[in-house]
This record gives sequence, C-alpha cells and structure tokens, in this order.
Amino acid sequence: MGSRLSASLHYVAIVEQVVFLDMAKDRYFLASGKLAHDFFDWLHQRSDPATTERLFESQIVEPCAEWSPRGSERLRLPRFSALDAMLPRVSWRLALEAVYYQLLAQAQLRRKPLHQIMMPLNRRLQAAEGREDQIYVEVAAAFQLARRFVEWDRRCLSRSIAMANMLLRRNAAAQLVIGVSLPFLAHSWVQYGDRALTDPLEDLQAYSPIYRAGRS
Repeated sequence: MGSRLSASLHYVAIVEQVVFLDMAKDRYFLASGKLAHDFFDWLHQRSDPATTERLFESQIVEPCAEWSPRGSERLRLPRFSALDAMLPRVSWRLALEAVYYQLLAQAQLRRKPLHQIMMPLNRRLQAAEGREDQIYVEVAAAFQLARRFVEWDRRCLSRSIAMANMLLRRNAAAQLVIGVSLPFLAHSWVQYGDRALTDPLEDLQAYSPIYRAGRS
C-alpha cells in the first residue's frame, strides 16, 4: 500500500516547520518537531511503516495505490508588481465593477466553505487565456480606485477572489495565491505570471506561497 498527501491539504515548508492549509476544513495547522521530521522523511521517501502510520493518524497523508507527493509543487513569489508603476486612469464605472465583485466575494465567503469557492474558480482560471497587458493594469487600477468604497484591511481573500472573477469576465487568465509566514500570518493576492496585481511587491516578500488557483 502506498500513501499520498491528504486530498484537501496544501503545504509549504518554512525552515524546519511545515504549514498546512486544509481547504476542506478552511483551517491552517502547523507541524513542527517530530511531526515535521516525519513529514520530511515521508516526502523524501525515507519513512518507515511507523512514521507513515503516525502521519495517517494525523490525517496528513492517506492510503493510495502507490506513493504520491501531490501538492509538493514549489510556488514562487512574483518578481514585479503593477502597483509599483504608475497605473492608468480608469473610469468610475470600472471602479464600481470592482466594488461589485468585492461585495459579491464577501457574500460568497459568508455563505460557502472555502473549497466550494476555490475549486470552480480554479477550473475557470485554468481554462482562461492570457490577454494584453492593458487589461491587467486597468483592473488593478480599478481596484485601487475602489478602495474609497469598500473595506480594504483584512479583506485580502475576498479582494483576490473578486479580482480573479473580474478578470475572468474578460477571459483573462491569472493566478490567485495564498501565502503564509511565521509567526503565523496568511495573505492572498492575484498575480499574472511574475507580476502581482493586488499588492506592492514589498508587501509580499514575507510570505511563502502555499496554494495557487490557476495555471503556473
């Protein structure tokens, strides 16, 4: 019998600790010490049956036909940000569209568990196409203008979902990323390729990406 990372988990290693995001339960948890070492041994195929059993009991891995490290892809931070350059002037209509999508995302997060939002969003982002740069910078500018009308602090996830949906309305591919740092903080943002669209680059440097919706 083999084993694989539990289906709803995503992870990132930070020094000698591992942060897990359980998408189905909408929670994070930290593995350190013995449990983290057990996971690293499993990840590098050095685990013995007792180690794997402890990971089964912790619900970090689950049985499968053969060993599989699904979810171990290394995600990278963006190298640039649209917000670090001068953004174009955009219409109030575009800004109000950004407000609408943010209010819609906030309502979704109140009504639905995270995985029910992220799974279909990921499928749609995977299917979308890259578009001309102007679309991305205009949407980024619209969200900056929309700050006058919606709460901005502690709303990074709803803002990211909103921007992803606004871009999808234009069939524009993007990636929604969730990152974590220790002592524990979580943040989400939208990027297209190497360019962040929701945040200045310096605001993202402390985070290690743990989840991405959309194509790499």
